[in-house]
Amino acid sequence: MKNQGMGNPLAITAATTVVNSKEGQKAIGQGVNAVKVILLGLGVIAGLRLANSQYKKLRASNFARNNAGNPNLTAAAIIYESFTRIGFPASSLLSMLISSINISTDEAALNDIATKVSNIKAVSHAYYILFDRNLFTDVRKGLDTEELKRFWGIISSSSKNENVTTLYPIGSILYCADKNGITVNQAAKENGKWKGTGIFYDKLKFREEVGKIIAHGVYTYKDKSKENYNTKENYYIVDGYFWPRPFYRTGVVVQHQITNEKK
Repeated sequence: MKNQGMGNPLAITAATTVVNSKEGQKAIGQGVNAVKVILLGLGVIAGLRLANSQYKKLRASNFARNNAGNPNLTAAAIIYESFTRIGFPASSLLSMLISSINISTDEAALNDIATKVSNIKAVSHAYYILFDRNLFTDVRKGLDTEELKRFWGIISSSSKNENVTTLYPIGSILYCADKNGITVNQAAKENGKWKGTGIFYDKLKFREEVGKIIAHGVYTYKDKSKENYNTKENYYIVDGYFWPRPFYRTGVVVQHQITNEKK
């Protein structure tokens, strides 16, 4: 029967000798010092990250206060809120190990604010200052290829149709080309000629369908007080189906307001 009480007395004696020796004491001291250095390093890193985080928060607060009402700041905020993410805050040490993940994107909100962006570099700068994030990276991760093309296509588009010479054929579908949107009046045919009326046809956002061309012509601006006096522009009579009132309406638009391309 084995003696289980003492174990190996020689091994215990050897270990005690090593601990009590100068070399053992030195090794233990070096180990303790190494742990202290590691802990001190981690504390310094945490302190620097906290200080940097507080600096960025103060910078963002001052930037927001000094630029209240600025459209670039507003656009940056709307773009940021268009993404729903899960993850740790940027100020957290865990954010270095696990990056945030985008779980959903409000594409409609993104495309709507894209129509109002006139300086994407200024918006990107505001986005970085406010949220310490890269706008281009967030948009790329939040949208698929087609959605991304549509978003940047809206931003790069001109605010109106600059093709004022091409006459679109009857039967073409027209879309709103004005980034600010357009309000269209109805058209009526009197004595064989189409005329605009003051009756509401529709209010349309950028790239929304206006209607199908059923007639066209050339309009001459006759207001002498306007810069476009005596200039000519193609006009189009369109019709569209409206719901919940199920009937067709006819409206009138001019060339710079519309395009025949659904981008």
